Amino acid sequence: LSFPEILMPVKIMADLGARLIIFTCAVGGICEDLYAGEIVVIKDHLNLTGYAPLRGIGERWGKERFIDMTNAYSPELINCAWKEAHGQGFDLRQCVYAGVAGPCYETPAEISMINRLGGDVVGMSLVSEVMMTRYLGIDVLAFCCVTNVHKSGHKVSHNEVVKTADESIDSLGKLIKGCAGRYIRTETYAE
Repeated sequence: LSFPEILMPVKIMADLGARLIIFTCAVGGICEDLYAGEIVVIKDHLNLTGYAPLRGIGERWGKERFIDMTNAYSPELINCAWKEAHGQGFDLRQCVYAGVAGPCYETPAEISMINRLGGDVVGMSLVSEVMMTRYLGIDVLAFCCVTNVHKSGHKVSHNEVVKTADESIDSLGKLIKGCAGRYIRTETYAE
């Protein structure tokens, strides 16, 4: 798929009046204390994809082209997610997501670079979608499942990634359902 095709669902959701999009994805863990199967919430990102989805858009959709990304991931929603996770009996770590182009898994030198840049987890999606979502004025919450941990000499297996993601799907689903419920209650009381 091309980037415009990947981003089209975000535009459709905006046209339908979405006020929140919850993103999910699989990531590789870079921090030493992350473990396979852990669910994390994203607090910020590094765009290492070489792509900026707003380039060339101008004010095509009636929006300011240069948008502030200081709070791309809503601090209020991250706090809500932390409370929901705590209520479900687990800690929810906040991580910095490093977005890369893929489709190859990262080399040891790339992992070292991402670590030095401040990345906690690495993946091949999310960044462009979040930039487009914020451009359209929609709040963002993003959860990632750590499907593999980058350790010296440990090879990454796609089968391992898929298996770990499958094993975490129920926990992630309960967390999303709980967060969505909290968001809806908050929005209802705000009106």
